[in-house]
Amino acid sequence: MMFYIWLAITLLAIIIEFITTDLISIWFVPSGIICIILALVNVNPIIQITVFIVLSVVLILTLRKQLAKYLNKNTAKLNHDSIIGQKVKLISPVSYDNPGSAKINGLIWSVVSKNPQEDIPSDTYVLILEISGNKLIVEKIKD
Repeated sequence: MMFYIWLAITLLAIIIEFITTDLISIWFVPSGIICIILALVNVNPIIQITVFIVLSVVLILTLRKQLAKYLNKNTAKLNHDSIIGQKVKLISPVSYDNPGSAKINGLIWSVVSKNPQEDIPSDTYVLILEISGNKLIVEKIKD
């Protein structure tokens, strides 16, 4: 009987993980597999439950942060994330009351200086520091 309970728990954990993909129930899968093996060799159900709980908690506490960090590292950056840190050439000047512009990957972006008192002429290379709304916040690259 315990075999079928552990099999159902393991399959449910797999299904939930496929639906959510947020590392919610994946920790119960190895624990469930171990408990299926324990049930097949007729280990006491109390021991099976204890092994399931302890192993699940250990896996969550030791591996979740590392696996989440690995998965987040391998996700594709959004387009706007990938342009932060790039050096680009202004196609129009930036002044205190007038944003400039720069062309990046075929798109023209509005550009404002990190230092609003600094005027930056066109054809000057700037470093993209961040994006605020639809404007790039840049600083002039020192020669």
